[in-house]
Amino acid sequence: MEPILVAVIITVALVAVGRWLWGIGPILAANEPNIVDQSQDSQTANTQRAGDTRLHQASRRAGLERLTDRLGAKVPVGSGIIAGHVEGLGGDYMPRQHAGEFSGLTFLAKSGQSKANSHAHGTSRVIYGPKGLAPGVSQVHCYSADHFLGLGYLRSGTAHPPVRSEARVFNHSWVYRNVISVGDVLRRADYVIDTHDVVMVVGVDNGRDSKVPAILSSAFNVIAVGNWTGNSSGGYSVVETSGRCKPDIVAPGNQTSFSTPVVSAMVIRALELADTLDPRRQPQRAEVIKASLLAGAVKPDGWRSRENKPLDPHFGAGRIDIDNSFSILTSECCGVGQLTPPSVQHGWNFSSIQRHQIDSYPFTIPRSSEVSISLVWHRRVIGRPSVNKKTNTTLWMSAARLADLDLQLVQIGLQAPSQVVARSTSKIDNVENIFRRTLPAGQYRIEVIRQDGSREPWEYAIAWRYKSKDLPVARAGR
Repeated sequence: MEPILVAVIITVALVAVGRWLWGIGPILAANEPNIVDQSQDSQTANTQRAGDTRLHQASRRAGLERLTDRLGAKVPVGSGIIAGHVEGLGGDYMPRQHAGEFSGLTFLAKSGQSKANSHAHGTSRVIYGPKGLAPGVSQVHCYSADHFLGLGYLRSGTAHPPVRSEARVFNHSWVYRNVISVGDVLRRADYVIDTHDVVMVVGVDNGRDSKVPAILSSAFNVIAVGNWTGNSSGGYSVVETSGRCKPDIVAPGNQTSFSTPVVSAMVIRALELADTLDPRRQPQRAEVIKASLLAGAVKPDGWRSRENKPLDPHFGAGRIDIDNSFSILTSECCGVGQLTPPSVQHGWNFSSIQRHQIDSYPFTIPRSSEVSISLVWHRRVIGRPSVNKKTNTTLWMSAARLADLDLQLVQIGLQAPSQVVARSTSKIDNVENIFRRTLPAGQYRIEVIRQDGSREPWEYAIAWRYKSKDLPVARAGR
């Protein structure tokens, strides 16, 4: 058989296997129309102006305008950060590369040749280019969703480990609903995030009654994004440990496809900021970025967590506020056991905890305050090839394990015993969250408590903020 013919047959076979493994293929979240391809729109100017208005509104709602007003020309814009953008199927996944909206930007077609995809163009426009929310990005690695899950990146269904990439954050504005190899896909995603220190921002489905999608928002280590109004998936995960809280956070956008790139843009800006901070504190870690976003989130009216559920079932930790998150990341406070000065209202730490250990973070609140605390750690995956001696076949080991960490807030008694005033104690999530709209003045300590008995040390990120009630408190915009 001719070598070229063999190659064609192998390629076709791999595509067929991939479609069998991943089901019907990536789709837009429910009820999402195709985005107008502006190159074919006779009202291009009007369409672009409408898009610019939506981006301006997203910037205001997400706290970016306040951050820009506060930092001025020093505000990070995503310079030096390579992004990954995943959309559509092979041959139909790229934005229009020569659009004036993306001047100075290079899109690399990592999944081969592609025609312009209107949905990819619309989601890319939220992040990239001079008018995007992360205008400093100059290079984007684009993948089709099937290629990303398969040989292009995660290599699901093979004996090979995931591919290493220069991209530090991936945007996923799509969902898979019918999936056969869901466990392998999610474990590989968690493995990449944990070991390659990549941030994956993933949209949930549209519609308040929709289930949390299997791929990719059900992965433990991703940042799963819902709609600003909470009109998106909730009711917890249904695969790979049912009942976990997703989404993690919500963002502006009338559909989750466009809420997701808002968060990706904020992550890109946060990564540029992290690159300028003290590297000994490891601010670039994916856990730190996620914890700072969750602790910085603003709670809308009606937000509440449930017993043993750290996040609201539809709003997650709340509405993204990048100004709050930047205030957390730029704080130099504090390590385990170090007292946060009363004048410092934000803090974070990245640390490691042993079994049955308690890490404490004491602080003083001089006046009645709103308090937000988030704890994030990763699910770990073995991630190595293993030979089955009976069948003489090689498999990629994806066995997963998860530490059990709890979070509690303790009021330190001066003339009375100390007492726990708030707890977050999920047994299945890898986030914990404490929020109080009003916490009385006093001395407190945050406690991170490890409950499981594994001898393996476990890394975590914790982030917190408080704001006195006599100062303006950021409220979730409408």
